[in-house]
Amino acid sequence: MPAPHPPSTDSLRRAARKAKEASDKALKCWGEAFADLQRYTQKTQLAREREARKKRDFDAWSRKKVEVEEELSVRMREKAEGERVRRGREKGERARGEGGRMMAVRR
Repeated sequence: MPAPHPPSTDSLRRAARKAKEASDKALKCWGEAFADLQRYTQKTQLAREREARKKRDFDAWSRKKVEVEEELSVRMREKAEGERVRRGREKGERARGEGGRMMAVRR
């Protein structure tokens, strides 16, 4: 059996070039995958921040709305009480008549 001959330098160079191309391609794929992951992470982070900001804004708005509604109900109650007092006073003045006394009508 003849002894195997060593590979030629051309075939070694070719194999080395193919290995380097495969390595470069793999690195490029990993780099693209890593860049995609970073973009996705950044997008999701921005989305989380946006949602948190919306929630904070809504919570602040709803608290303010409750405060305004309470203030409005207090003012409406005070106004209604003032109207009852004023009407009662006017009614009493009408009942007293011109002379300032109560005028009872008897039949």
